[in-house]
Amino acid sequence: MMALAWTSSIYYLFLNRKDIPKNTEADLPDSGEYLRYSIIIPCYREEGFILNKLENTACLDYASDFFNVIVVDGGSEDGTGEIARGFCESRENFSFFISEKRGKIPQVNQALDRITGGIVMITDVDGRLERNALRKLNLLYRDSETGCAGAYVIPADPLPEDGLFWQHQNGMRLLESRLGHSSVMVAVAYTFRYGLFDQFPGDVIADDVYTAFISNTRGLKSLYSPTVRATELRSGSDRSGMFSHKLRKLNANMRELKRFLPEWRKMKPIWRLMFLTKFIQSWLVAPILILLAIFFIISLVMAGWISFIFWGGAAIGLLAIQAAGESVLKQYNQDNASFKPSRYQRFLYSLLFLMILIGGFFRYFFVRQSSSYSKVN
Repeated sequence: MMALAWTSSIYYLFLNRKDIPKNTEADLPDSGEYLRYSIIIPCYREEGFILNKLENTACLDYASDFFNVIVVDGGSEDGTGEIARGFCESRENFSFFISEKRGKIPQVNQALDRITGGIVMITDVDGRLERNALRKLNLLYRDSETGCAGAYVIPADPLPEDGLFWQHQNGMRLLESRLGHSSVMVAVAYTFRYGLFDQFPGDVIADDVYTAFISNTRGLKSLYSPTVRATELRSGSDRSGMFSHKLRKLNANMRELKRFLPEWRKMKPIWRLMFLTKFIQSWLVAPILILLAIFFIISLVMAGWISFIFWGGAAIGLLAIQAAGESVLKQYNQDNASFKPSRYQRFLYSLLFLMILIGGFFRYFFVRQSSSYSKVN
């Protein structure tokens, strides 16, 4: 019970304590200094998105001499490669090549071999950055302790349950980031200092999680910025597609939690607390819920309906604590204020979240996953 209460709400209440030093994003004027950015755009069969993505990137309000764009295609059979190649050939700071291997991680790793310094950005084809994104990122990297930084991402047209999921996750990332250690970036658009690592391990799926984890574990800051904005154009059009996508994301996160677990003793105290909380949530909450369900059935058989008094009280207590945690996350909500989900939609979201935790736990052991899979519609 305590593990459920901690991961669902007490964790957020604890991080929001006033006596914990906060890492506030500096509200500094643009110094005019230009950091050098290398922007990697991996793509595969993105004919409908690639041109607009390249146009969006080319329109960033930044000196073209200080950012270069590397578009790496996974051997698309549609017109993605032809569109990207034609666009890149018309601009000096854009380049294009076809990867020897298909899959986001192999494609990104080959692009990393072509970079020699500065700040690296990895951005998905369906992500759209605001024009001032690189200028805003400059402010974050003026702090030499910043290892990685990501854009605040809002989905363009999510299902209500998915919108609630994003609100919850974005609030959590901003809360953690105020302490200098967001536990995850978002693959739509994130950055890291060149040299943070050479390449992604070949079995990485959640590159955005791996990057945040390695930065935090090395004692550097990982910042999820409310001022660097991006929009994700593609989100699940139905609950089935959304559910499948969340299961894959959870499994990818579980892999990174398992990878970094041996390093937990070396982590800074606040990051260690965050990391172990994420580990408990992804790896232990599902079996705990199943054990509680078994105990509930056993108590119902042995004690009858009187057992509902205990279980009902426990459930009410957990819900009350969760409501307190959600009220903390709402303070960090930067999303569309017009999005006001109904109680029914909130109930569906809570149910969906539990199903993802349980389903993702079992899926991890039976489904082999790589960095190459179909995108949600």
